[in-house]
Amino acid sequence: MPRQGQHSDEQTARILKSFVFQKECSQDLFPSDLKPKLVSDFIRDEVPPDALERPVSRVSKLARFYNLRDRAEQLVDMIPGNERKPIDVQRSCHLIIAVAELGDAGQHGQVAQAFDKLVFSSGAGEVYEDLINTFFSLSPKASPDALTQSVGDARARVEKSGPAGQLGQLMNYDIRDIPAMLEEKARKDGLLTLQDLPLRRQRYSEVYLQMDRKSAFLWDQQAGYALLQDARNLGEPAGDTAAIVALAAAMERIDPNADPELIKFQKTRGYRARRFFNEVLDEEIEDDAKDSLRPQDDLLM
Repeated sequence: MPRQGQHSDEQTARILKSFVFQKECSQDLFPSDLKPKLVSDFIRDEVPPDALERPVSRVSKLARFYNLRDRAEQLVDMIPGNERKPIDVQRSCHLIIAVAELGDAGQHGQVAQAFDKLVFSSGAGEVYEDLINTFFSLSPKASPDALTQSVGDARARVEKSGPAGQLGQLMNYDIRDIPAMLEEKARKDGLLTLQDLPLRRQRYSEVYLQMDRKSAFLWDQQAGYALLQDARNLGEPAGDTAAIVALAAAMERIDPNADPELIKFQKTRGYRARRFFNEVLDEEIEDDAKDSLRPQDDLLM
């Protein structure tokens, strides 16, 4: 993982201000080498409670990447509960996901309640993909009833009036797929208590590389963060090594008969993550995906 704390306090403040508030900011510029305390202090002091969706999305990524559990309460308080537009729903989704990862049991309950209300908001119909991804971040105790009812109600309206307007996205989330989705979430939640850590890393790696189409786009980003947290728990260099081993083993199982574009995506994402965990890739591997590899990690995509 990148070494943290290589910048002065003043440099850190400038970097964070640019990343969070600059309108156009490339993912390549994600600041992964800062002191976590300074990141936490910046979010506490500089991010207003009514910050717009774009800054909130970046704050959520910072909080998750640096494991800022002390910011969970602030993020809970930023959820308005009166979302009307799709972008407002997306803003709250960013906050709920972060708190679901960083908060305590009480805060988990708060964001679960916020989510149950969010799925019935007027802006929900255009962003069901965001809502479904957010549901996968909630604790195992979170009920699926509100999401199931919301999708079912919207699906019924689509079937009655056609997929025009804000309900068009629902065509991608047929209510008949809800049981399969809930089964996948149960599998994800089961990993939290799996004692076989190498097996857990293997599963996270496979999900992150989107090798299992049942989990693709549902919680692959969360799997990347889980690998990161697992590596941090082990400490360096053991954590880096364990993550590299799991990712490399998963890449060996990529289906050679799959669509070439999918294979390229999976390999490139695997190489990026392995490089993030400080593996020095040889020239042959670099050439294999040199048109897609970037200077920064891919654990935040």
